[in-house]
Amino acid sequence: AENDIDIGIGGSDIKVASVRYHIIYREEHAVFCGSAHPLFQRKEEEITSAECDRHPWVHRGYWYGIRRHRFDNSAANRVAFDIEAQLLMVLSGAYLGVLPIHFANSFEQQGRLRRLPLADEAYFADIEVATRAGEQAANVAYVRDAIINAHRMHL
Repeated sequence: AENDIDIGIGGSDIKVASVRYHIIYREEHAVFCGSAHPLFQRKEEEITSAECDRHPWVHRGYWYGIRRHRFDNSAANRVAFDIEAQLLMVLSGAYLGVLPIHFANSFEQQGRLRRLPLADEAYFADIEVATRAGEQAANVAYVRDAIINAHRMHL
């Protein structure tokens, strides 16, 4: 530990060879729109994946392979690098976005978000603890192992 980052927690499909990853839980995601979006008031049976693809999306930049490959690089689409920014863009009503269910739940209950009925777009993201590959300082290994052990029940 020399004022460098020794451990991190997050989810990304971009992997670095010099980093070791341990899955600690799987996070369910679904497609959402904000209350001002044209799809918010539509009947469930009227909403299709093809129609959703015609609307602007906000994607997360660190999930390059998971989500962004499915959509064209339309000038209307945007990229956010954290969930909070993505949420704000979806809440604006201008974009559709894939958000963690647990994160979007309270906004959905408030009537500010709607989960769209697109089962083929829902998925689980692996959330991982990441450390440098190779031998770790004892305190880093201790914290890493404690995080992994605390989340064993979630897998």
